[in-house]
Amino acid sequence: MVVRRLRRLVLLLAFAAVSGGSPLATAQTAAPAAPKAIPETLEIPAETAAVLKAKSPRNAAELKLIQAQLQRVIERCLPATVSVEVGGAAGSGVIVNRKGLVLTAAHVVGRAGRRGWVELPDGRRLRATSLGANHDVDAGMMKINSPPPDLPFAPLSKRGDLEPGEWVVTIGQPGGVMQHRTPPVRFGRVLFLGEGVLCTDCELVGGDSGGPLFDMRGEVVGIHSSIGPLVTHNFHVPATSFLESWDRLRAGDVWGGQLERETERPQLGVSGRTEAGRCLVTQVLPGLPAEKAGVKAGDVITSVDGRAISTFDELARIVSLKKKGEKLELKIDRGGASVAITVAFDDGE
Repeated sequence: MVVRRLRRLVLLLAFAAVSGGSPLATAQTAAPAAPKAIPETLEIPAETAAVLKAKSPRNAAELKLIQAQLQRVIERCLPATVSVEVGGAAGSGVIVNRKGLVLTAAHVVGRAGRRGWVELPDGRRLRATSLGANHDVDAGMMKINSPPPDLPFAPLSKRGDLEPGEWVVTIGQPGGVMQHRTPPVRFGRVLFLGEGVLCTDCELVGGDSGGPLFDMRGEVVGIHSSIGPLVTHNFHVPATSFLESWDRLRAGDVWGGQLERETERPQLGVSGRTEAGRCLVTQVLPGLPAEKAGVKAGDVITSVDGRAISTFDELARIVSLKKKGEKLELKIDRGGASVAITVAFDDGE
């Protein structure tokens, strides 16, 4: 418990310093501009490295050392953390080179050759195309069609030596890029690393899928895959899994056990989050079933097919069980008024 409180304190202090105000001000500040000319990989001062290896910081001075390094990681990496939309799915991602390669989750990409969008924290929306996807480990790749010369990016780690207890930073774009807030940043530690899976105690929420996990050098060490059974157990695809199948992903190969389910299931076409025990819709994607049925951003979905729901994850699970050609009955709270909407999933995409 003490470690978690210290971790939260360090994160709040670091985020406040980067945003230029108090921790409470971060929810109202605009997203940061493109990064300054700083090294691709950040050095960790020897004194700070020793503190990071310890079980927990012992005093305020050590907290400040962690805070300073965390500030550098956030400043370096946040501009490259993006929102992605492809084939009706929405999630997060990270740009990993100047050529416009974006890493995300396979369940966001689905399959190769899909047109999509990548939206940067500075508000730019860039056309992109899905490349390969390894559904065995949930690793996906996209390519920005015409990357601008000032494209921010974060380097992909080649390390295979992550250890339990190592400090890591997670960033995502749940609900898409919002100009009234910076992307959520969470600070935690590696719990375990296995073949094709990395588990941390960094909290994830719906919409984080595909977002980056960074080490304290500012390198991408993982991509968010799924929320675990406990708040403190969440799963990521290790960077090494991307490196092992890099050529196949670049070439647009798609493989893995979950492929059929992911490509055949219908897409509702909304992004959202759980807020105060409610399933809040934050974005409705154009041309997809939700928009056609009349769902609007700001709607609160209170029940699906007669079943009361209170989280966005519950909505996602119900949609995942639907088949093309079926319907979804929604009850919605819209500004205090109750609205009933029937969503029809088309037979074709």
